[in-house]
Amino acid sequence: MKFNSQICTSREQSERLLALGLKKETADMVLLKEMVYDENNHCTRDGDNYLIRPIDYLEGEEHRGHIPAWSLHRLIELCSQQINVGKRKYCHTLHLINNEYVAYIDDIGDAYQYHDERDLYNSLISCIEWLIKEGYFNKEYLVNQAEIDEHCKGVLEYLDYIRDEKGKQ
Repeated sequence: MKFNSQICTSREQSERLLALGLKKETADMVLLKEMVYDENNHCTRDGDNYLIRPIDYLEGEEHRGHIPAWSLHRLIELCSQQINVGKRKYCHTLHLINNEYVAYIDDIGDAYQYHDERDLYNSLISCIEWLIKEGYFNKEYLVNQAEIDEHCKGVLEYLDYIRDEKGKQ
């Protein structure tokens, strides 16, 4: 038997979540750039592939080129389990048979919001995007302006590092 299940968000999906403002600390997985080594076991360059690891793999270390990633369970956990619209309560629901979608449905089955991207990961990311825009998403999971400024500073430092490394070659 061969299973081809997605373990966590792809690089593109992770970048989309980060662009939405999710804190990287909410991720429970990490994508690490595969390194290419020469015959003397010296790292010569970054590879083209990513390795998937649980987030605690990074504990106490800084890894260049790592990308936070989210498991399916973590994406579900991040979504508001219930939203109130007026006097009505809508519960977060996953539909996993045939086509996969995410919805907020009330107790009589009326859907308030529906996300069908034909892929559960993308549907959950669309749901998170909608929750953020509508103000239903837990703000504790989002970066604030000071954190954005710090992140941008780190990105610029990393780009300077890459430029310096390429200049040495």
